Amino acid sequence: MSYINEAIARIEKGSCNLAAISDKGVFTFNTHGITSILQKLKEDPSFWHNASVADTVIGKAAALLFVYGQVKEIYAKLISRPALSVFETAKIEVTYKELTAFIKNRSKDGLCPMEQAVINVDDPKLAYILFADK
Repeated sequence: MSYINEAIARIEKGSCNLAAISDKGVFTFNTHGITSILQKLKEDPSFWHNASVADTVIGKAAALLFVYGQVKEIYAKLISRPALSVFETAKIEVTYKELTAFIKNRSKDGLCPMEQAVINVDDPKLAYILFADK
């Protein structure tokens, strides 16, 4: 069963930045970055399996973590080209509102540090290992 429309509705009405829905339940967060994805991967990695996910911003780091968790489908308000490429390679259905060359850092004057950290990483497991201890 697909829950993508429910997940999209949750982020569109502003009640959260990330909504993931699977047969195991609903997961929502208002944090920015990959912290919430990592937290749920550590607590219950099977949650992500076949989940429908809507997120406000998805860069390559988040994309690799979502692939590692084996999500079913993704919606992003804003997605970077490297993130889109990750999903296409993994054959994960993705829709988005806006595509950008890369995700900017919070100061808007350079590349997001998480996207920079995985710029040359294509293996989702390696990305998880890289971020899991942070």
